[in-house]
Amino acid sequence: LIECFNKRFKAWYKTKQGFSSFNSANNLIAVFLFFYNFVRPHSALNSLTPAQVAGLNLSARSKHKLLFVA
Repeated sequence: LIECFNKRFKAWYKTKQGFSSFNSANNLIAVFLFFYNFVRPHSALNSLTPAQVAGLNLSARSKHKLLFVA
């Protein structure tokens, strides 16, 4: 399970320009964790996101912004 997470994070991180500071690294990791846990579809939820199950519908633009926050 952790290898799957690491693979996904590594692929996502490769598009970034690196960390400029420790705070920058923490912020970027926090955004990724939020996306991974709440915004991406989960197979156990019939391909819905946890946010959708909770009644929060994010627009495609909002999801895109979360992916590219630096």
